[in-house]
Amino acid sequence: MGAGEGLAAFVGEGGWFSGGGERDGGRGGGGDSGGRVHFLRLEGVDFLPLEMDAPLTSPSENPLNLLSEGLSLVQQGREEEAMSCWEKAVKLRPDAASFIWENMGKALEKQGKALWEAENYEGAVRCFQGAVQLQPDNAEYWNYLAASQRRSGDAEAALSSYETALNLEPDAAYIWDNRGYALFSLGRYQEAIASYQKVLELDSDYANAYYNIACLYGLQGDVDLGIQNLQRAIELDAECREVAKTDRDFDSLRQNSRFQALLEE
Repeated sequence: MGAGEGLAAFVGEGGWFSGGGERDGGRGGGGDSGGRVHFLRLEGVDFLPLEMDAPLTSPSENPLNLLSEGLSLVQQGREEEAMSCWEKAVKLRPDAASFIWENMGKALEKQGKALWEAENYEGAVRCFQGAVQLQPDNAEYWNYLAASQRRSGDAEAALSSYETALNLEPDAAYIWDNRGYALFSLGRYQEAIASYQKVLELDSDYANAYYNIACLYGLQGDVDLGIQNLQRAIELDAECREVAKTDRDFDSLRQNSRFQALLEE
């Protein structure tokens, strides 16, 4: 099914972070042991101002230490403990709450993407669940969560997360496209086709949507609509021809002369 599950926000949106970074995922700068921290540099995210007016009594009351500890816990897959650290940091510095939550959300996003690449989809789900808890109005985080849920085998949860993402960004074609995968996984073919058709309303040159519609018609044995949509997908992206040659969704069409001619062009 499909020319590749389009985590468009993973593959096509250029949202990756890069860089080496220390083992604990964070760097501190311009501070001292008394707690006068001037900024926190998180690997791959923004500078976070944390100027202090007075020394703190212990390292456990230093927001910098708490944020760094939380990042280290994320690296270990201990997201709930990380959230606890960050909540403590916010209590100590409520004036920096929006900066803290935004940057910690980015840290969880980065780790979730790394786990996705490693095919650890359950771990990715945990990271993106934390990210949407921190930033519930971030449609991309909901999209990441949904795709990870689908890959981990929970298409119903994925569909719910996609609906939340679309409530936030109703005109995001890539989210409608990904939503189609969840519906396909649930065997709801007509609804999946409708989701891909919505993609085409938003972007008439979206090759992946045409390809997936063709797959769905192929699974239902509809030769005419299967070939029609596959032809349009190939016109927009020649790679679709190569993918279709081995895609089992088209098995019901393989003996058709028009289908064979389309793949041989």
